[in-house]
Amino acid sequence: MDEKRDVIKSSVIVIDRQLMESIAYLKLTGNSKDVLIRFLGKRQICKIKSGKRSITAILNNGKIVFTYREAKEKYGISEKTFSRALDQLIKFGFIDIARPGIGYAKIETLYSISERWKDFGTDKFIEKKRTPRVNHKFPGNSK
Repeated sequence: MDEKRDVIKSSVIVIDRQLMESIAYLKLTGNSKDVLIRFLGKRQICKIKSGKRSITAILNNGKIVFTYREAKEKYGISEKTFSRALDQLIKFGFIDIARPGIGYAKIETLYSISERWKDFGTDKFIEKKRTPRVNHKFPGNSK
């Protein structure tokens, strides 16, 4: 199978009209919509061509990093606001956590863009929630 990948690097963030008109999107708060746009801007989109067909795929799905520090320093989003936005984006099906991070170990959370939002409000919707942070013991701490 002859397959060719073209990574699209653009200064434009594409938002699907279906997403913007969805029940899930309309339920998001303004801050959550802003954070979602930032996530969509982190996608690396590629077109995979196979013969005459071409599909668009997210090249870095499951490897998207968006830290609390970046939210604060680059976009002026407080920790509390960013946390609430993440909760909403996961709850309504726009993002998923691919790998939870561990702050003290400087392991970043990895996210993926989800399309669960398409089924929001139906019996097919798969609800997910962000798992609460666990009390990790620092190395050398016996308590």
